[in-house]
Amino acid sequence: MKTRTLSTLFLTLTAIATWTTSAALASQKMIGFFDGIQGDSLVMGWTLDQNAPTLPQVVELWMDGGPSNGGVWLTTAFADLPRPDLTGVNSNHAYQFRVPTGRATDGRVHSLSVYVFDAGVWTPLQVSKVPAPPTQFAIDSVHERQVFQRELNPTAQTPVVARGMLDYSTALSATIKLTVTDRLSGSILSQNVQNILIPETTEGINANSKFSVPYAAYAATLYLPTGGWYSMSAELDSATAPTPQTVHLDKFGVGELFITAGQSNSVSSANDVNIDCRTTPKDDRISAYDVFANTWRVAADPQPQGADTGLGAGEGAGGSAWPTLGDLLITRLNMPIGFISVGSGGSNLGSWLPTVKPSLYSGLRRALNSLKQGSDETNRLDARAILWHQGEAEIMLHAPHGMFGYDYFNGLFSVISHLIQDTGEQIPWMVANVAYVPPTLAKSDPAEVAGLRAGQALLWQNGTAYQGPDTDTLGPEFRSGNDHIHMNLQGVAAHARLWCVQIMKEIYQQADPCN
Repeated sequence: MKTRTLSTLFLTLTAIATWTTSAALASQKMIGFFDGIQGDSLVMGWTLDQNAPTLPQVVELWMDGGPSNGGVWLTTAFADLPRPDLTGVNSNHAYQFRVPTGRATDGRVHSLSVYVFDAGVWTPLQVSKVPAPPTQFAIDSVHERQVFQRELNPTAQTPVVARGMLDYSTALSATIKLTVTDRLSGSILSQNVQNILIPETTEGINANSKFSVPYAAYAATLYLPTGGWYSMSAELDSATAPTPQTVHLDKFGVGELFITAGQSNSVSSANDVNIDCRTTPKDDRISAYDVFANTWRVAADPQPQGADTGLGAGEGAGGSAWPTLGDLLITRLNMPIGFISVGSGGSNLGSWLPTVKPSLYSGLRRALNSLKQGSDETNRLDARAILWHQGEAEIMLHAPHGMFGYDYFNGLFSVISHLIQDTGEQIPWMVANVAYVPPTLAKSDPAEVAGLRAGQALLWQNGTAYQGPDTDTLGPEFRSGNDHIHMNLQGVAAHARLWCVQIMKEIYQQADPCN
């Protein structure tokens, strides 16, 4: 029987990679593995320093060699993602890379290696014996209720990359048809048909690689107008299946996506005496993304946990401004709205600095990296803006532990610039004026309050960020009767309106009281 060459398969797929095994790590303190590639471009694994198990390690992805033998550096990441199966002081030691498009996806066979700095040298991690990929035909990259960020040009079509894997058993070819339909009108918005060629053997593929098991990957870019909900169906037709297999997504859309960050009033902390301050969006097209579970759901409070729980108080179990803000925006924009919350209660700006290890900055980077679609990413943003609400902790800490004036400006500027460098995306920021602390919690220093607000304002004045709302205008009547600093139910609604006014003014250039 004739054997089709590997290059035939690789030229058919979107991303092309094998990976290499390596010698053991140089020391006994550093452990970890390169677990493999999920789909066609997501590199995964874990590593930790046993002498410093709470600190994330820096890992690098290299192609066709390494730093000492002529390899090509591709990207760098921190091993700071959750890995529940790892026991010990801290289980956040996983890493993920998206294989950059272009250099590693040029239709040729490449080897990939993951390096960690161990005992003074960059050393490649060993390849683990990973399980076979799923054999169920599926759409892996688009999820129920997902909101994709629309293009900056409101009339442009937005690329949505659908990809997945399929078990092909003994079939030599398969046809995949992807169809996107508008749920309201029933009209077909986009359709893509792919014929996938499959090798008859896996001879020559690294035995430790997922490519050593019988599967193929597909990927297609569908260009969609702003709107939704849409539905997507994928139909697989192969010689080994008596009838075509079909998978279906009921709801996803193209609209506006916001990442919210900061401390407790940016997350689900709203509460009051004997009053439930949690809210639920009135419009079904408002979604929230759970970064750790990689799922989308209705943006009802409490919002999904987005910060590393070991680094702060996390989300809280109360209410937030975001469901109400979603309803306010959707009545004005008439498109799906998505939120990703990565804030952490009680966090000061110092705990977000990328130079601090561990840092809440990892939540911002993780949120943006999780939105990347792989191909067709050039010159487009994966979120409309990052909404930053933080400052109360600075007032409560006082100098020198709090950051004020130019120190606050420089600190947040560092966070913003590092995020651009690490993700390759210049997502706009909107920074609120925040310095309110009730006298029942701490005695405010007027000079520090003025300095903090001035430092936040510097970010607008020099063009680094949009001007956000002045939430210090929300006095005691808008605050919790329990702790006097978080919002009550009235405060949740007022907080949302303040954000809506500034978003409409600064981003959409519209004067709107958002009543």
